[in-house]
Amino acid sequence: MQRKVLFTLLVFYCHIVQGQLEWNDFTNNFATDLAPLITLFGEQVTKQFLSESLTIWDNIIFAMAPLGLLTAVVSVIRVCGSASLRAFIGRAQEGPGIAEIELLSCTSETTAEVYNEGGIARVFGEPQILEVVVVKPRANSNSVGERSDGPRITMLWDAIFQGIENAAYHQTSYNGVPLPMDEIKRVSRYHRPNLSLNAGIVRLPKPVTYIAAAIGIALQSGVLIFAALTVYVYPDSFVTAGFGGEDRPAETYTFALTLIGTLFVTFGLFLSAFLIERSSTEVRFRRNDTVEGKIYWIQPGGQKIGDQVFGSYIGSFGGAEYIVSTKSPHKNETLLWIAVTSSMLGFVAQFVGLRGMHASVTLAQIGTTLIMAIIRAMLRTKRLDKSGDVISSLAVPGLDPDSPDQHPLIKDPKLLHGHELDLFTMQVHGINGVFVSVDPESRFQRALQIETDEKRSIGKLLLDARSRLAEYTGLPGVSRGLKKTLDPLETFFWDDLKVRDTAHKLQSAIEAAFDILSKIQPVITGSLSREEDDWSVNLTTTNEQGGVNTHKINFQFGKGASTAYKVPRGPQQFESVLGLWALTLAGFDAEQYHAFSFSLRSSRTRDSLRAVYATEVDGQEESKFIQALLSRWVKGRFNLQHEEMTRRNRGYLSKWSGRQGAEHHVFGMPASTASLTDGHMLRVSFVHTDNSVLQMCSQDIFMLFLRSTLQSTRRIGGKTTIRNGANDDDLAFENSTVEELAEIFEKAQLGSKEDAYLCIFTVLIDLHLIPGPGDIVSAVLGDLSVQDIHQRLSEIEDILLSTLKYPHIVGAQKEATLAAFGELYTASARESNVEVSRFGFEGLIKALELHGSSQVFHQYGWIGLQIDAQTGAGIYKDRIMKAGLDTQALNELMSGPKKIIKMAKANSYLLLQYFEQTLSVIPEVNNQDDLGMTALSWATRTGNYKIAKWLLNNGALSEIQDLDMRTPLSYAAESGLHKIVKALAEPKSVDVNTPSMKDQKTALMFAAENGHALSVRHLLQNTNVDLHAVDKDGNNALMLAAAGGHVGVFGQLKLDYTIPNKQLRTALHFACMGGFERAVDRLLIGIVGSGGNVDAADCDGYTALHLAAKGGHDKIVRLLLIEGADSDIKNHDGQTAIFLSLQSGASYERVVHLLLSNNCDLSSRTNEKKTVLEEAGEKGLSKLRDMILDNQKKRQATAQ
Repeated sequence: MQRKVLFTLLVFYCHIVQGQLEWNDFTNNFATDLAPLITLFGEQVTKQFLSESLTIWDNIIFAMAPLGLLTAVVSVIRVCGSASLRAFIGRAQEGPGIAEIELLSCTSETTAEVYNEGGIARVFGEPQILEVVVVKPRANSNSVGERSDGPRITMLWDAIFQGIENAAYHQTSYNGVPLPMDEIKRVSRYHRPNLSLNAGIVRLPKPVTYIAAAIGIALQSGVLIFAALTVYVYPDSFVTAGFGGEDRPAETYTFALTLIGTLFVTFGLFLSAFLIERSSTEVRFRRNDTVEGKIYWIQPGGQKIGDQVFGSYIGSFGGAEYIVSTKSPHKNETLLWIAVTSSMLGFVAQFVGLRGMHASVTLAQIGTTLIMAIIRAMLRTKRLDKSGDVISSLAVPGLDPDSPDQHPLIKDPKLLHGHELDLFTMQVHGINGVFVSVDPESRFQRALQIETDEKRSIGKLLLDARSRLAEYTGLPGVSRGLKKTLDPLETFFWDDLKVRDTAHKLQSAIEAAFDILSKIQPVITGSLSREEDDWSVNLTTTNEQGGVNTHKINFQFGKGASTAYKVPRGPQQFESVLGLWALTLAGFDAEQYHAFSFSLRSSRTRDSLRAVYATEVDGQEESKFIQALLSRWVKGRFNLQHEEMTRRNRGYLSKWSGRQGAEHHVFGMPASTASLTDGHMLRVSFVHTDNSVLQMCSQDIFMLFLRSTLQSTRRIGGKTTIRNGANDDDLAFENSTVEELAEIFEKAQLGSKEDAYLCIFTVLIDLHLIPGPGDIVSAVLGDLSVQDIHQRLSEIEDILLSTLKYPHIVGAQKEATLAAFGELYTASARESNVEVSRFGFEGLIKALELHGSSQVFHQYGWIGLQIDAQTGAGIYKDRIMKAGLDTQALNELMSGPKKIIKMAKANSYLLLQYFEQTLSVIPEVNNQDDLGMTALSWATRTGNYKIAKWLLNNGALSEIQDLDMRTPLSYAAESGLHKIVKALAEPKSVDVNTPSMKDQKTALMFAAENGHALSVRHLLQNTNVDLHAVDKDGNNALMLAAAGGHVGVFGQLKLDYTIPNKQLRTALHFACMGGFERAVDRLLIGIVGSGGNVDAADCDGYTALHLAAKGGHDKIVRLLLIEGADSDIKNHDGQTAIFLSLQSGASYERVVHLLLSNNCDLSSRTNEKKTVLEEAGEKGLSKLRDMILDNQKKRQATAQ
């Protein structure tokens, strides 16, 4: 039994001893067999390091104690190998873009880089991402004509190819030698931004790279030295198991294989990394130290590339060196074969050598490999630099993205989609809010052609910058010098931007609307090739310090190849204004972020409000009238609501608070409320709409255009007719002009027909241009049958009574409303239907009793009296007489041989019509009064088109002269009756040059003097017209037009702008005296363009600059100085412009500042031997004295 136990224990012991021996073998095998295989793997980290290697030092770091040998070999074959060699690794059919994305740092026509949730992703295709350079302005000189601009935004390649002065970056190669321009052109050909090399990886200082390379070399060398020690110095201490199990020192050949293999692997992998790195060309751009500039990348959110959707990104790079990487076309297959062969043979030799070495050597190699892997990873660990992320910088520190107090664009990044260009523009200019409102002074008028602002307003700079970005991203208009000779991707088409699509729609609607409105008030264009017209809006900006500034922004119309007017920069301007404004309304919170910004608005979370009218709080009845009025004009149903609101706009936008405290941005607020102070309570009539904020903004700009264009119009024009209302019982109207505008509005997809009507009628109400009572009565009498009129008489009367009660809404004067009543009542009185006739007579009597002072209604009363007499009833005669009809005055007016003259003089068109209807023979219409004037002369003199037309139709002669030798044509030209002028001047036999006796002015002069451009046009169509005729003072038609600032006349008068009158004054003198900036602008273009003298002096020695300075017209002074006017010329009293500016009153400071900036002569003395400093002291102008002294000090400092 004991023997069995001992045998069992012995067997167990033997198993234990055997297991220990096997474990030792396992550890030896792990160290000698498995460890070298680690070198083969590490695919992803290897690819990452290779793709981001840019220098030879990166290649050295990769080759020391390498990881991922197989990956490196396969990668270099994929990048540099031929199709046959790629077939060896199963990649024969692989496209170049796949390897490029995984292994190279470059971008090309196939690959690109985009921002993706905090990192950089390499993708296929052409993503929308814009790369621009922003250069901050230099300090400009103060001389007139130089403008201080804001940040300069340009494409990187524009700065390089065009050689922009003091560009932010200059191209260099790696060793600092400038590259040939041909190489730069090749690099730029398919360039897309390299985000990973510049923003994706934070580059460590070069010494860190050198240290890492030194550590790698030291560690790999240390392993080889240690291996040599184990074989040659301490062989007995590092024995290995031989054949048969005995321990013995390692064979010497194993070190030789280890050394050779390691050197070959290191060399092969270095060469592989070198070939991959040289497969892309890195061009470095060194920042100009004298210019403060940055490179920005702008990526619109929501774009889909493949199956991925990428968010918004605005990043900046302010480093000293910017890297552009493109794929190199050069390949070296010899080096490729050397790299592959060396790597593979080296690995085999290293593997065999390490297999025969002591396990500690292999473990040392493993440790070195792991240490270098960690070092390589640490060199690439610090990724995207958040300091350059513009969007992330908006976040409120310490708050979660979902916090209620977090910035709206951080809480909901989708709000920014499509507005990245707008946010970038605002951030670059230090603006956090942009708002658009009506410019009450805006008129459709001639545009200035000379840039006059010494320092352009921030609003203008903002729009110019945003417009340039629009051009860079695909809108037409960008012009670059080498565009035809180069083929870089100079523009990127961002066609899917909603704001861009909306801008095109807005431009289309405005151009079509202008064609319609120009028929109402034709726009006269001149012969100047640069001539344009413009209209303006107010643009309010808020900055980061809480400051608020309002600027006037002009939109220009120009005449293209066709006769239609176009908005030449419309898409860019509209996109800029819409984008900036909509972003402000959609994404900024006034109460929590910026004291002068706007509350959070999102079209997805809350509907928009469109105000139609605003009245005082006690104006409920007026609001009801507005609603009833609109219901008769607006097709379809809408819910017009009324609420008491308090203005909270801080003076620059329509922001209101209802009684419940809800904050709303109110679109379409009438300009009549623009001057109200904050806190003013109003009753606002508005509608709710589900239109987006962007759509509402575009509709508001359309309204502002309508308002500017119709500002000087007396009536909307078109024909008013009856239409079917919302229900059959309503009497409703439509106007052909309004219908045309609504049609083009809907066709342009700015909104629905109801939106169009609300926009149009809001403007018409504000400008008092809703078709008046006369149009309504004409529509009723023309479109309705007698029976329908009979049924709707009381309704029609109520409409007219309401119009009489609220004339400021419809814009109808009392006389016009009473005339409409008269037409309705007299038309009813003529009817055979007893009830209708009674309604007419009763209305006439009632109106005479209430409005007996109206001359117009007395005429209708007299006509009613005649109707009553004609019917033979005479039942209303006494009542009409008792109602206050002044029969004596009327009988006197209509008696005698000159009654037609008296009726024309009194504007009694109604009586003339009655005569025509009742008399078989019209009285003599060509009689003359004591002044020699005929009825036609009086009609044209008073500007009564209806009477003049009636007289011409009834045989009035146009050649009869009065005692002043003036004809009806002369008076018509003066009054602006252009249709009468056309009729009278059309016959070639008519003498259109007859001058008046008193002033020696012709019809052309009268028309030009009063700015009647259409009358001028019709007169010039008569080939006999004398353009060069002058009046008694030697003034021609151009001078008279200039004296009134009538720019629309200039282009038609083909006259020399430099011709003087008897006092040696030119048209420029007259325009400067009157302070007409646009007139001066046009005249200067003509004078300078023809080589004329802007310093021509009159008989008293006064130049145009003298007169402008004397009048305190600082804008004109600037125009003249820009065009080279001499500020040191003296008049006959020895006074220069700065002396005369002291007579301009309160505005002298601005004029003096301009003259001082132009370095005017301060030592000049008048004929009384006084300097301007002495004269300022005598007049007690201490501020002026200080300005002059400060300027003298600056001049002395500059001279030194």
